[in-house]
Amino acid sequence: MTPRGIGLAVSKAAGGSTQSFNEQELSRLIKEQSGGACISVYTNSASGPRSGHHDWSRLRKLLRAAEPELREFAVLPEEAEELFSGDGHFADDSVSAEAGGRAIFASKDFFASYRVKTPFPPRVVVGPRFYVRPLVPFTQQQYPFFILALSQKHVRLLEASGKGLSELTIRDVPEHVREEISEQAHQKMIEFHSAGRKDGSLPGVVFHGTEPNKRERLVHFLREVDAAVCDALKGKQAPLVVAAVDYVFAAFHSVSTYAHLLGEHLSGNPDLSDAEALRHSARELVAASQQAQTSEAVQRYRDHINTARTSSNLAEIIQEASRGRVQWLLIPEASEVWGTFTPPETAHAHAKREPRDEELINLAVSLTIETGGKVHVVPEHTLPVGAPAGALYKF
Repeated sequence: MTPRGIGLAVSKAAGGSTQSFNEQELSRLIKEQSGGACISVYTNSASGPRSGHHDWSRLRKLLRAAEPELREFAVLPEEAEELFSGDGHFADDSVSAEAGGRAIFASKDFFASYRVKTPFPPRVVVGPRFYVRPLVPFTQQQYPFFILALSQKHVRLLEASGKGLSELTIRDVPEHVREEISEQAHQKMIEFHSAGRKDGSLPGVVFHGTEPNKRERLVHFLREVDAAVCDALKGKQAPLVVAAVDYVFAAFHSVSTYAHLLGEHLSGNPDLSDAEALRHSARELVAASQQAQTSEAVQRYRDHINTARTSSNLAEIIQEASRGRVQWLLIPEASEVWGTFTPPETAHAHAKREPRDEELINLAVSLTIETGGKVHVVPEHTLPVGAPAGALYKF
């Protein structure tokens, strides 16, 4: 049996670099439920040209040590090894790999492996779904994200990762529009502010003191840019940071339909900054935005605590998450609760782990993300004393 590799599965081509982990990859893992045993392995990754060999040896030892848990789901250690031993999954890297953490997931017809910079405590978790909770903090970090650089000479869409910037292809956008984006020609003569339309539709930008044909050309051009960007980023959920002079950003912000456009931008002509400077500045904006979202979730939870809008009862949270009612789930970094879940909505927590139990905070995370909610990892003191998690409901 050769498992199929997807996502960021580590192979000879990809194994030498630290791979990013994002919300899309997390959602993909959550959707992969085979109906049988889902095996999740967290371990440390070796460094050096033979890292694949050392990683495979470590994984085999972990699977052997997890034999009792594997047998609960009718899986022998030898069968588990076969699930993880697909071609190239643990090939020696052609370049030195970075040490760090490695998260590996396998079921009857699925394999995915990820490298991150932070080591994991080694463990194997077997259950009806993948144990993804240790990866949630990595979705709150800064990579990947996109940068839209709008200047007098260029329109560029860039993807930022831990490796640097790579340029993406965008269709049907002129290479440059000197009149529409000309800082010297327009910056002093244009005043603008955002204004909602009377019919409640997409807000627009109101310009004063400039020729109607020029402002119309600018807005028309930026709508074309937005359409091209949305086409290039279709299905993506990563933040988009705009680098442009202020009035161009304000105009673009008013017409953009990309759901994850940041409200702050990199002010100025992006042609005057090198790629690393753009990436560094945009990363700071993305990190600040993520922190602001978490702070807002915590504050909203506190504002509604002890009301019907919130709960710190894990069984209730799981029930409501299965119904799609959890808007924001707040979870601590480390604590675990083991128990059972009988679909569609019956959860029971146990005082200690019992055979075939699953980790219920992980379950709450999976159900929340599956139904469109957002998960935030917060310090334990953020939640009421003794609370394993906190949830703010959508309605």
